[in-house]
Amino acid sequence: MTSKNLFFKLLRERAKQSLWLIALSILTAFFAFPVASAVLTGYTLDADRISSMAEMSEGLLTVEASRKMAQAEAAEIFYHQIDPAGPLLILLLTAGAVICGLAGFSYLFSRKKTDFYHSIPVRREMIFTVSYVSGILYAAVPYLAGLLTAAVLVQVKIMPYTLDWGRILASFGQGMAFYILSYSTAVAAAMLTGHLAVSVLGTLVFFFWGPAILLLIRAYCGYYFQSFYYLEGVMEKIAPEFASPLLFQIASSGERIGIRAAAALASGLVIGGVSLFLYKKRPSETAGRAMVFKASRPVIKMALMLSSALGASLFFCEVGGAKAWGIFGLICGIIISDCVIEVIYHFDFRRALAGKRSAAAGAVLSVFVFCLFRFDLAGFDTYLPDASEIESVGFECHNLYSGLRKDRATVTITERRNGEISTYSSYPEEREVLAQMTISDPETVKAILGIAQGGISEIKNSKKPVQTPELTVNGAEGEPERVMGRVVIQYHLKNGRTATRNYYMDLSKVWEEAELIYASRDFKEESYPVMQLKADEIAGANFEVFGIYSHVEAEREKIAELLTVYQEEFYGLTLDEQTEEVPLGFIQFKTLEMQEIIDEIREKNGDYTWFNDFAYYPVYPEFEKTVAVLREAGVEMADRLTPDRVERIVVRDREYTDEQYSENAGAVTYVEEGMSLHRTGEETYLEITSKERMGEILKASGSYGNSDLWESDTRFGIEIYLAPENQENSHFFREGTEVLYFDFVKGKIPQFVAQIFEQQKENPSEIDFPSFTG
Repeated sequence: MTSKNLFFKLLRERAKQSLWLIALSILTAFFAFPVASAVLTGYTLDADRISSMAEMSEGLLTVEASRKMAQAEAAEIFYHQIDPAGPLLILLLTAGAVICGLAGFSYLFSRKKTDFYHSIPVRREMIFTVSYVSGILYAAVPYLAGLLTAAVLVQVKIMPYTLDWGRILASFGQGMAFYILSYSTAVAAAMLTGHLAVSVLGTLVFFFWGPAILLLIRAYCGYYFQSFYYLEGVMEKIAPEFASPLLFQIASSGERIGIRAAAALASGLVIGGVSLFLYKKRPSETAGRAMVFKASRPVIKMALMLSSALGASLFFCEVGGAKAWGIFGLICGIIISDCVIEVIYHFDFRRALAGKRSAAAGAVLSVFVFCLFRFDLAGFDTYLPDASEIESVGFECHNLYSGLRKDRATVTITERRNGEISTYSSYPEEREVLAQMTISDPETVKAILGIAQGGISEIKNSKKPVQTPELTVNGAEGEPERVMGRVVIQYHLKNGRTATRNYYMDLSKVWEEAELIYASRDFKEESYPVMQLKADEIAGANFEVFGIYSHVEAEREKIAELLTVYQEEFYGLTLDEQTEEVPLGFIQFKTLEMQEIIDEIREKNGDYTWFNDFAYYPVYPEFEKTVAVLREAGVEMADRLTPDRVERIVVRDREYTDEQYSENAGAVTYVEEGMSLHRTGEETYLEITSKERMGEILKASGSYGNSDLWESDTRFGIEIYLAPENQENSHFFREGTEVLYFDFVKGKIPQFVAQIFEQQKENPSEIDFPSFTG
């Protein structure tokens, strides 16, 4: 009982000494909650605003309905205002925690006050507990009072609606949990230091050193490891948010805030317990010194030297644009950080070079970590597991299949307050898809390892980090064409580990392996969602050609047959066919789940065209069975675009201009055999009206549509102007369509086109059309 009475007596005495802190807390809580809530609620429920809402609805809402909507909005604004992970409370709770933590133990920074406190006949544990609890109460009481006052004000304004008081009280508990974590961190900084300024710096270190070093590690991996994809293993689990009380609170919004708050409370109490231990061990004579414990000085110094040296090295690498600058930055970071830390430790510029042992240790540590990345001492870029160690593989290469994420999109429906609905699509992360892929066929895994070996060889031969190249790059004269692409390989090892590598490489060197992978049934089943569909999961099918999306009119049995023959023929598709042939169109198989969402969106007059953005797969001329079923269903494909449906075709030389062809662009310099050459300045266009010539153009060109895998020739742009009678044919062309934009298939430019443009380039004044027989 005596101990309890003593505790409350000391608590009252502490409050008398901290009136300024209590007043500051009350004032902050007053403006942050009652005043802010009154302002926001008054604006939201303003009569003029409510009337304007009713008028803007054009009769859809009455004034009373608008008032109810405004009241619901006021409640939501209040909930957002008191959210512990919201910007207001993040700022106030963190700042309050630091101020209360350092102010509550500020007596430790004065030798006289420290001697006084430690001379009274009270155990150190009691003195610490009183100061620690006081700092929590100074924030908790005004916080709770201000919160409840604001809630009552809002409740009165939104009657007859009722606020969720359980949610309000829960937000208070969660806010205090985050407060205790930040508060205990500041107290720990005070326990390790003997000066107010140094304790502030120590608090900043505790708040930001952890995230900084983790971000530096990620940055170094990305800069020096050319095959780096993302952190895995232990480093993946240690996110920057877990290394800082502030970031932990910021990242705790949403459904997980309850669990995060409990973790914050537990962590805060543990740090508080450590602070109590340090307080008991703290010598009284250390008041006024920078650091209290000699043993902590070299540890903190080495940690700060490491982050400073690595940060300075990376900074100079980026600014200087060369790795050599990294060494300069590393040396500067080591020397400057060592001097600054020693000056702070001793409060004396003359001691800048003191602590030579700790300086040497910090320098060695910094150089070692730098070399670990700079020279890849751990062999990160050369890692290649043995086939016997692999359980399965996840594989992604845009050149083989560009829709790995997109074709796994999900469409979400949200309903607004006015009853309207909005839809949006979201895509899984690439690494999530790779983690789900289980390519295990031995021959396919061997081919993937061959590609990985090619990527490693390319890294070894490179002298600087590879930048993201274009998909296709022409080689120098006399050299084979390079096909540059990005490959991501995720190894699922038998020991339970996962290793992922990312390569930018010349795929032409491993094209045989790429062909083997694409021909693999295992690869297609794991990559293409359509290959995993079952007939009983399908509700229907859609078809796209020239930007027109239409429903395949057929019975479910016929759709099931269509799926079966498409999967069968797609299994036989080769990589050469994929890259060289132009699709006749693109097919989408709608699942029952998709159809259910579409029906719901259609019923509520929403936008269901999001479903046109994904899960369309190419139909090639070689897919004879698929084409036959589609034609039986009355589907028109790209091969129905014949010269009879075209008025004229314009071939534009992109080497001279990117402007669209205009009939009045310039003088017609030559006219012969249904062709005319237009030239104005450096702009050159070939206009073709000959049915025979237009037929050659159509056979050698196509539209990308939903596919970007077949290779096109980028020199020429093709504009196909439809005959007037086809411009209103909405079944095959979009209604009102006048022109379609095509590209030549790579290597299939008609001879007469190539010769005309080559000759006019060499001798612009003499072009003999009759000499071109195709």
